[in-house]
Amino acid sequence: MSGLAKCGYCGKALIGQDAKGGRFHYCVCGTLQKKGAGSCPTAYTRRDKFEQAVIRKIKEHVLTYENLKELVHLVNEEMDVKAGDYRERLDFISREIDNVNQRLERLYDALETGGSQLIDLSHPRYSNSGNARSSYTRHAWSWRMYFPIER
Repeated sequence: MSGLAKCGYCGKALIGQDAKGGRFHYCVCGTLQKKGAGSCPTAYTRRDKFEQAVIRKIKEHVLTYENLKELVHLVNEEMDVKAGDYRERLDFISREIDNVNQRLERLYDALETGGSQLIDLSHPRYSNSGNARSSYTRHAWSWRMYFPIER
């Protein structure tokens, strides 16, 4: 937390300092640390006590019921927007799957009724229909996991 808190007397940043080979940890006023004893009346504060006081103040002033309620509201609004975006994308993919399936059905009907003489099956439009359907289906299933579609 060095530099985040200010001394209540002189306004300088409180700085972390170790003592006794790192066995003890304190927060000390930057003025006191630089200029020595008598430069600021702020005492050394044990780091654990200081951190507990900061956490207590955060709980009292930041993590209030009203603040948390507002945060939940904001998160829910953002999730609703994202869900709408995902649902639009999933609807688009579903329409594309339906379109590919309809085209494949027409192709199958033409093949079954002997209309294949009129269709060049090597044309990319027909040879890629199955690939497009597979691709759209994979995308749709990955999205349906999060947003089931009611039909």
